Amino acid sequence: GFDLSSLIQRPRAKGIMVRHTVGLTDPLKRTGARPDGENPMSYSLAEFIDRFQFTHFKIKIKSDIPHTLDRLATIAGLLEQKVSGGYVITLDGNETFGTMAQVEEFVGRMYSHRELQTFKGRVLYLEQPFPRDMLGGLTSEDKRAIDTIQGKYKIPLLIDESSDQWNSYATAVRAGIRGTSIKLCKGIFHALADMALARTLNGVDGRYPGFVSAEDLTAAEPGNFLHSVDLLSALGFIHAELNGFCKTDPLGHRTQKEVEDTLARFPHLYQRVNGRVLLVPSGPYFPTVDIQKPGFGGGSLFNPDETTAKRKELK
Repeated sequence: GFDLSSLIQRPRAKGIMVRHTVGLTDPLKRTGARPDGENPMSYSLAEFIDRFQFTHFKIKIKSDIPHTLDRLATIAGLLEQKVSGGYVITLDGNETFGTMAQVEEFVGRMYSHRELQTFKGRVLYLEQPFPRDMLGGLTSEDKRAIDTIQGKYKIPLLIDESSDQWNSYATAVRAGIRGTSIKLCKGIFHALADMALARTLNGVDGRYPGFVSAEDLTAAEPGNFLHSVDLLSALGFIHAELNGFCKTDPLGHRTQKEVEDTLARFPHLYQRVNGRVLLVPSGPYFPTVDIQKPGFGGGSLFNPDETTAKRKELK
């Protein structure tokens, strides 16, 4: 009985904020001279903020709690120094915590950490800290830890890798987990179903704070990336993760005609930098005006009759 058309945002926003991913080994500050012709998407965190004025960040963490807290304290100091108007954080555990007790310990220690008092209040949610296969077998003790993390410490939990089945979010909800993620690789209809469930759970009075996040804009290639942004824009997402794969060459397998078409159609997203065409944000957001045209993803050109060395390799 849910009206799926109610999920579509009208009018659609002109941009989606970039949630910049900070990987486990990504540099936080520049330690030497910048190489000539360096990919601008390979900057340190401090340089990203200086160039693009990012305010939204996704930070990868691992189950080595002392090391993680030290790194978060360093990042927090950098953000509080450089992002004057305030910042927003999501944390990604990438399945590295073996038990929910470990997750509870991490959140509790972050909550009481002297250098993370401002930082902890900026965390929107903690994504997939436990192994994906653990979702269907969460124990009563696990569920108690989930209640503590989300209730006492006010850090909502979200499944990502665990959300590989149509009923995964429902399974998570029964365990007390509030959120799930959307990514194009799971399929558009899966995304709509999860959005509908979250909206239904919230109801008119928001009694169950279910939510859906936009994760893993992993492929900078026009088809995948533009389709993802088009979907997220239609569903009204305010921010979306820009994953590290966007540091690669997104048009390496495209024909020259397709490359030039991409640059002409989407000038606010793709730029020629040092002889390479790269996906480069226009400041802290992805402008969606170029994408909101007839054709999914703005109708980017792809000629299936043309071939390149990369396409031959993929075959």
